[in-house]
Amino acid sequence: MNNRHSPSTLLRQCSLAAAVLLLPTAPAAIQTQTVELDYGWNSVWLEVEPVDDEGETLTVDQVFTAVGYDIDIVARPLTPVGTAEFIDSPENTFNQAGWLVWYESDLSGDNDSILTHGNQAYLVHVALPSKTDKDGDPAGTLAISGRVGFFQPTWTRGAYNLVGFGISGRPRFAEFFAPLGLDDIVASPSDGSAPVIQRLDPATGAWAGVGGTDVLLPGEAYWIWVPFNLKNRHFAGPVAIASPGLSGLDFGVGPGAIEVADPQGNPGDTLMLTSRELTFSSEETDPAATHTITIAKVLPETSGTAAVADELRLYALEPKPESLAWQIAESGQVTSWNVVDLAGGATRTATVGAHRHWTTGEPLRENLYRIDVALDGGSVRFWLPAAAGNPDLLGGELGAPASQFTGLWVGEIRANEVTSATEDGRPLRPTTSPAGLPILIHVDTAGVPWLLSHVMFMQTKTAADSIAAEPVLVVDEAKIPYFEGIQERGGKKVGQRVETAFFDLPREMDATTQSALVAAAGLDGSEEATTDYVNAQTSRPAALVETYHLKWELAGGLGPDAIVRTADLAAGDAVDQPLRLDPFHRSNPFRHAYHPQHGAGYAIERSFTITFDPDYEPGLLRGTYQETTTGLADFDLVSRGRITLQRVSLVGELQ
Repeated sequence: MNNRHSPSTLLRQCSLAAAVLLLPTAPAAIQTQTVELDYGWNSVWLEVEPVDDEGETLTVDQVFTAVGYDIDIVARPLTPVGTAEFIDSPENTFNQAGWLVWYESDLSGDNDSILTHGNQAYLVHVALPSKTDKDGDPAGTLAISGRVGFFQPTWTRGAYNLVGFGISGRPRFAEFFAPLGLDDIVASPSDGSAPVIQRLDPATGAWAGVGGTDVLLPGEAYWIWVPFNLKNRHFAGPVAIASPGLSGLDFGVGPGAIEVADPQGNPGDTLMLTSRELTFSSEETDPAATHTITIAKVLPETSGTAAVADELRLYALEPKPESLAWQIAESGQVTSWNVVDLAGGATRTATVGAHRHWTTGEPLRENLYRIDVALDGGSVRFWLPAAAGNPDLLGGELGAPASQFTGLWVGEIRANEVTSATEDGRPLRPTTSPAGLPILIHVDTAGVPWLLSHVMFMQTKTAADSIAAEPVLVVDEAKIPYFEGIQERGGKKVGQRVETAFFDLPREMDATTQSALVAAAGLDGSEEATTDYVNAQTSRPAALVETYHLKWELAGGLGPDAIVRTADLAAGDAVDQPLRLDPFHRSNPFRHAYHPQHGAGYAIERSFTITFDPDYEPGLLRGTYQETTTGLADFDLVSRGRITLQRVSLVGELQ
């Protein structure tokens, strides 16, 4: 399968997969949510995931503990977003299947098994302290600390959903739900049907409808009827947001694939950044309905910890004019960034780059950012953790590789010189526009380099939460069913595949694979004899098997001042063993899939050498690439240029 993506896309794909494979859980982005409770029943939306000092999830009785008033019942639906047909009273609601209920007076011993999850609705009952108090009176506040992450609900169509939102201020229901066609929200429909949005009234303990001019409150959950024709199953306000990570921005261990000028350095100083994209799409049907989108840095704060707060830097990036490169935008480092004033129906993609500005201490850093989508009277708030690792500090919790250069390296070749086809002596001449050519090299635990044409990022299967899945690199597609993916897509875990069409590997010509051809042609079974026979044919032999090498061993090794080249390792490094594309190879450029006169091409051979620079940055290698190609013309074609390799995985074994 040929790769149809550009080299820069390939680098981004590898970096994204590497983020999942290499970067363990970074220090958690902790926030404290203040919940206002009244006597009686409260419908609470908990944004934070409460955890203890060891990172373990807390139970309901540990979290909903108050001073000065008594919480005696807490109920939560089993699913992250509770779905049920609307029922008037909280007791009747959670007396159905699908709910977990904690009672302060319960003697069954099951209370301590009910865990508290973030981005979850809870029905909380506060007992009256005396006969003079009444339901609906303020009871007090509850401060709950826990992890936060990027979250958008997953709605169930054709049902009431119990859900809340990250809210700042007091925005109106009509504006928030206008893209769903619910801008005509009324508390009591004239046809006698149930209101589409229901709010719990602590004074009566009953659910009552809200109107369009009513306001949403932070920390409050509502029963919301979701129509069958809902287009965006993750609707969370008038602006939809797409993030490349499941719960935030994960930049991996770097060191980065984008080189930009350092805005805080001397002329000529550059930074290596890892980029990620955020996409904002307005679901408003009115082009005049504009929403301002901002991104602000929350943690670490700069007061008192300026050095720590500046260790992981995020920059706003923009395309460099008249160039296939990036530059830091005028807004610079992301601390308080007005991203865009987004008109109704418009889409804007914002690109951010992470710079690892620390050289000591732990290898991982995490910042917390907040995205705000402005509404009249308030805004919709989304937490956005951003995590990155420093390759200079590999080892320890990241796991040191068996060899210093073990793992998968993805790179780009920029050929800037090529043989002239029109001049005597065939000199090398500069190219008009250097093309970026992707390359994949894997170094095993013994330090042996292997050229790859494709690889799949996956992980081992595990049935126990206590046993962590291990990352794997799969090149044999027959082994894919034995592993599982690393990303959620459409409710399923899928792997991340990266490939390069520039380096398709030779056909297997050994006697076992091509046994039928060897027997039919009366060959001696050697690979050389089989190759020569196939190269001499003008039509495809019927017995020729379509099986190709999954990896191709190279001579030498990776590292500063090292050399990697195609060579016949059995005969010695001095004997070349080029990449051979026989006349019937799937990637032979002279073949035509449907033209009967172009069923066979010419035999093509490619030999290359990579000479690495003496300077070395951990996780990043640069050098000179030179290739000699025969078979494309009646003379040898030599191409030369620069190569950059970035390590994106520490896995030392290929599956």
